[in-house]
Amino acid sequence: MRPDRQPLIRQLFDDYIALYSTRDERLIGRLSTQFSGYASRSDHLVHTRSEWVAAILQDFALVPQHMRIEVLDLCLQDLAEDVVSATALVHVRGPDAGETPAGQVPVARLVLVFRLEGAEWKIVHSGTSVPSGPLPQGSSAAMVRLQNDHRVLQAQLQESSRALAEAQQRIDAMDRTDSLTGLGNRRQFDHVLQQAWERAQRAATPLALVLLEVDALRHFMDRHGHLAGDACLQTLAVTLTQIVQERPGGLVARFAGDAFALLLPGATFDEAHSLAQGAVVAVRSLALPHEGSALGRLSLGGGVAALVPVRDQRADELVRAASSALARARQAGGNQVEPQVD
Repeated sequence: MRPDRQPLIRQLFDDYIALYSTRDERLIGRLSTQFSGYASRSDHLVHTRSEWVAAILQDFALVPQHMRIEVLDLCLQDLAEDVVSATALVHVRGPDAGETPAGQVPVARLVLVFRLEGAEWKIVHSGTSVPSGPLPQGSSAAMVRLQNDHRVLQAQLQESSRALAEAQQRIDAMDRTDSLTGLGNRRQFDHVLQQAWERAQRAATPLALVLLEVDALRHFMDRHGHLAGDACLQTLAVTLTQIVQERPGGLVARFAGDAFALLLPGATFDEAHSLAQGAVVAVRSLALPHEGSALGRLSLGGGVAALVPVRDQRADELVRAASSALARARQAGGNQVEPQVD
């Protein structure tokens, strides 16, 4: 080989490595119009420049980050006045390969043939190959496969996580919902009460609670049956929800077997008492027959309490006050609303 040719061939080879490793599309301009070649682990021989251009663009799109190519051995050949070649053994490390031990990175074989076309040297042939069998993570081809697998697994994981979250939400909703009336159950009431109590405590605003109980419900069910009793409770749930929905943040929950809780954030005692009286009148107006009631129709008894929570005061104080008022309404025969005792 003439002494002046070796630096030329080495420069052509180095330029190719630099453009390929930095994913520089100017590499396409170095290809001859009469290009041919083959790609790593491919059984397809590329016959045209356009096929190779498409392969390069796909490669760059799949792995846009810079690669690291380490030349292990290099043979430069001066084949003719206008044809030279470079054959190399290289390690190709992807952007995620890190400090992978050299023994775990496959050796790729790279063959480049350059031809002088006019005043420019063009790549007329390129061939790359790696050992057969599974490729470890260090190589670009393996990295692409791993990235594709990762994307698939990530999509599957996201879908599984979404389905799991939806299932958990349904379980949580069922756990806090009364199956008969569709209202929040006692667990839901306790949860919302604590949140409302803490907000009222911070803002120094009132929080009111109305407890309503069906008068002599057991007698009603003994007379008309459990299915009729269930239908009665469902009707009351709808009626009370319609009354409370006019108040922002209000909650209707099934407090016990025959009792309902109406939680009213921001309501004063007078407002809560008026709402409770309206609920008693509304249920009485339904005119549902009830021989066990003094009125001969379904009625409610209620207890009302309202507090402005202060520091170190607990939410169950509000529940105790309303429960005590409800007990007095029950002892008085029902069909009335009793206030808390100051």
